Amino acid sequence: MSTTCYPARLAGFRAALAQHDIVLNDTQVREGDYWSENARLHALDLLQQKNRPTAVFACSDTQAFGIYDAAHQLGLSIPEDLSVTGFDDINSARHLGPPLTTMRQPLAEMTRATLATLLSKHQSEDAQRTLLFPPTLVVRESTGPAPEIRE
Repeated sequence: MSTTCYPARLAGFRAALAQHDIVLNDTQVREGDYWSENARLHALDLLQQKNRPTAVFACSDTQAFGIYDAAHQLGLSIPEDLSVTGFDDINSARHLGPPLTTMRQPLAEMTRATLATLLSKHQSEDAQRTLLFPPTLVVRESTGPAPEIRE
């Protein structure tokens, strides 16, 4: 993946699925960048497969925007046909139609800790520390129950 946070986000997604005994189908994982156009192209490919996913986790909200575009292009309704979850909780996520379910990062806390580390007298020791800031799920209207499986 092109951004260092994406592997960690994907690992967290896999771990959350594993807690519910769900295995992620690796053929449905796509690597990309932050931009919506690449996500749209990947989503068009995934959503036109015979056994298309009914839910998509995007490693950023901007990727989710591209997934929304692909779903719209294919006549799929969010969340009735496809649930979408993003990551970052950028301001425009709440203004999508429907508003995007996403993972919110504690940006103020992250900024304070970074500044404190930079300004610390023990900067070399602090720079060696790993700080973890758990995100929180912000449930909005882009996710819903899984559609019934039709055979």
